[in-house]
Amino acid sequence: MKKKTHKISLRNFFLHVLVLFFLQSGFSQTGTFRYKREITGVEQEWHKIWLPLDLLDKTRPYLSDMRIVAVSENGKTNEVPYLIHDCMDNNNIVSYDLNIVNKSKKNARMYYTLEMPELETVNKIELYFKQENFDWLVRLEGSQDLYFWETILHSERIVAIHNNEASYRFSTLHFDDCKYKYYRISILSFRRPHLQKASIYRTKSDENEIILASQISYVYNQNKQIKQSEIKISLPHKQKVAMIKIYSHRPMDYVRSVNVMAINDSIKTAQGNQYITNLLYTGYLSSLENGTIQLSEQVAQNLLIKIDNQDNAPLEIDSVQVLIYRQHITARFIHEGKYFMLYGNAEMPKPQYDIIHFEHKIPQNLTEAFLQDEMENSAQNQIELNSDKSVYWLWALITFIVIVLGWFSFRMMKK
Repeated sequence: MKKKTHKISLRNFFLHVLVLFFLQSGFSQTGTFRYKREITGVEQEWHKIWLPLDLLDKTRPYLSDMRIVAVSENGKTNEVPYLIHDCMDNNNIVSYDLNIVNKSKKNARMYYTLEMPELETVNKIELYFKQENFDWLVRLEGSQDLYFWETILHSERIVAIHNNEASYRFSTLHFDDCKYKYYRISILSFRRPHLQKASIYRTKSDENEIILASQISYVYNQNKQIKQSEIKISLPHKQKVAMIKIYSHRPMDYVRSVNVMAINDSIKTAQGNQYITNLLYTGYLSSLENGTIQLSEQVAQNLLIKIDNQDNAPLEIDSVQVLIYRQHITARFIHEGKYFMLYGNAEMPKPQYDIIHFEHKIPQNLTEAFLQDEMENSAQNQIELNSDKSVYWLWALITFIVIVLGWFSFRMMKK
């Protein structure tokens, strides 16, 4: 019976130690980050910081383990709130549905007069027609008074194809920034077009946000058995991909079904490498859109594009370009000390900051702060979250409790 009591006491002792260990882990979400970069040029409360192109290689997906801290002279750290700017946010900074105020026909040309609800600078119109199949040339004009009209686009092609094999529509007009009260589109067609809706936009993208990826490589192969072309693209780093441009020197009209996938891994088989992929985009590759495939901020390093040729000859491709988003953050600097960016912690969750709810209050036209060269966050000069004295007091308290529990346990064992 005595032996049994000893065993129970010893088991309780180790159970208490284990519980305390997990309690300590729950108290402090600290962590150890593998990399750090000093931030310089902090002179105001708010700053913009451009992120390095290779950062996604060393962080959790979507930068969820990234932190900014201020380190005081006594080694205390304070976390700095920041906001990652999604590159597609506010891309359309003006958006209106136009009022169709007049329809008329002269000879074989149909005219639609469109009115702006408010006078704004715009550069894109999307047209929505009842017809599912069309191939028309559109003229776009602008006017302030409905009397004098200026030509914006002389002859732009819009196309819609809907059948058992394809469902494709391209009816967007792109043009330089302009500002008119009225717009007029005219379409040359013997079949009367039925315009249901027209939406007008001003799109804006910082020229620093979308850049051409350098040092990419690609391989172009044909699978004649299934009438399919494949393009495998490799980037030097994981990137947020904005678009892919496929160039062909041979002028020809085409609309081909296309799938774009991110290659996550590959398996060697008797038939060759089998890729483990994640579908990023399914749609069409078209000469009307200059061989451009738009993606929505998809993170990838290796891409696989499959083009269905059906009974057409494969495209003669000269070159492939990949455009990527260069990401930036906005951070609020209110603490004394040196500032550092920390990253490289596989267990760190995504941070939650209040400023995400008050983005409209962040000043515009911020000056830039700068990230310095990457350093290993080594043990000798390690920076951690919550690295103040309270952590050491917590460890001291736990050590004291463990000693006391151990002393009582051994006393019980002696009895």
